[in-house]
Amino acid sequence: MNRIRSLIFLFVVAGFASCVNDSGSVPALDPFTDSGYPDSIAQIMVGKCATSGCHNSASAAAASGLELTTWNKMVEGNRAGAVVIPFSPQQSSLFLICNTFADLGVQLTPTMPVNAPPLSRAEVETLKNWIAKGAPDKNNIVPFSNLYNKKAYITNQGCDYVAVFSTDRKVITRYVKVGSNIANTEAPHNVRLTPDNKYWFAVLYASNVIQKFDSNTDTLVGTCTLPSFGGWSVVHFTPDSKTAIVADLQGGAIQMINVDDMSLKGPYYNVFPNAHGLFVHPVTGKFYVTNQYSNYIYKMDLSDPAGTSENISLAADKSIIDGNSLNPHEIAFTPDGSKYFVTCDYSNEVRVMDGNADTLIAVIPVPNKPLEIFCSKNYPYMIFGCHDYPSPFVGSKGAVTLIDYNTLQVAKIFDKGFYEPHGIAIDDDKDLVYVISRNISASGPAPHHISECGARNGFLSIIDLKSLTLQNFKHELSVDPYSAAYKH
Repeated sequence: MNRIRSLIFLFVVAGFASCVNDSGSVPALDPFTDSGYPDSIAQIMVGKCATSGCHNSASAAAASGLELTTWNKMVEGNRAGAVVIPFSPQQSSLFLICNTFADLGVQLTPTMPVNAPPLSRAEVETLKNWIAKGAPDKNNIVPFSNLYNKKAYITNQGCDYVAVFSTDRKVITRYVKVGSNIANTEAPHNVRLTPDNKYWFAVLYASNVIQKFDSNTDTLVGTCTLPSFGGWSVVHFTPDSKTAIVADLQGGAIQMINVDDMSLKGPYYNVFPNAHGLFVHPVTGKFYVTNQYSNYIYKMDLSDPAGTSENISLAADKSIIDGNSLNPHEIAFTPDGSKYFVTCDYSNEVRVMDGNADTLIAVIPVPNKPLEIFCSKNYPYMIFGCHDYPSPFVGSKGAVTLIDYNTLQVAKIFDKGFYEPHGIAIDDDKDLVYVISRNISASGPAPHHISECGARNGFLSIIDLKSLTLQNFKHELSVDPYSAAYKH
């Protein structure tokens, strides 16, 4: 009996001790101090935004998918993408929609917090200054500061920015200001990475400079002043990443640049009327340039100091026609160099040429205005956007087309979910295609918001190459997104 009583006593004591430990081991969370925000920001975000019926965990789904209870949740953004872009308050919709003071920047409606008094000027300035400093958490950690690889770059012609899109997190992590003249829009037209992935170059259409950025830090590390102003369109690189070649559409020229020191290299070739698309043959090293308003392209040897070129007709009869004809826009080779594909945006075709004999193999009709074209490394596809295709689907314009470069047949046409698609970037690590829709026409889908540049924002969509399906994903960009490049 005594033994039974002792056991009962021990069980009771143990149970009581357990209850005491349970009740004392998990202190109540403070929504302000435990939110991860700096104190001054927590007072705004938690106290006035993450409230019942708005951006708390219970209501976020009905509030554009944005939860603001913690810094980590804020970083995830909403269904339109990132709401805070570190160091860029004027590109951050969270700031713009809370701002009611014209001298502080763009004001969006409806003003947040909804159905409540607007933020005071001091609170709006606090929010703006915090984002300008990188929107750090309470430990001074800036969002996405450890993401150096796996990203896509997107030029925004209407705003002189290059957006940095994290392909892992699927949000815009930075807007990098490009150009050398803050008074004028210089229209970043093209972005490309060197083959070694160390640098990305921004080509400015309304300028006389080309800029080099470190692809780890996304900081400007070099500028080259070009021989003429305006019309610089596309940049391409030699396989060793030592030389950049940039095309001048207006001046009818190409220019070689030493990547290391950004000095002009070799002669200034001004004998290429309407130069646009560029490509180096992956086997022979011969250089190809498209003549945008014609039915032919140029072929040359970059080592030739005279810049002598050969005209390669894209026509079956090998005729040479200047002026609107086929209008070859861009060019891309198969990995083995056996064939090359040229988008012809006037005739709405892709012309396939023999990579050794430079003779016509096939003419493939495609949707209206095919433009930038790229080759997948993992699948036998040439992939390009068709900017003006009249999609039968409401809210869509344009298409993305895949051609099987072995069979020379159209493998897939995606004609829903884009609006004036132009830029294409292929993520061969995840077998995805990032499609950039310019959305510059007033008939396109209304943007979620505007930024300091006004006008209409474009958006990014994603195609899955494994399943050949368009993902249920759309991320808003800045004004007139135009070109894209992927860094692995």
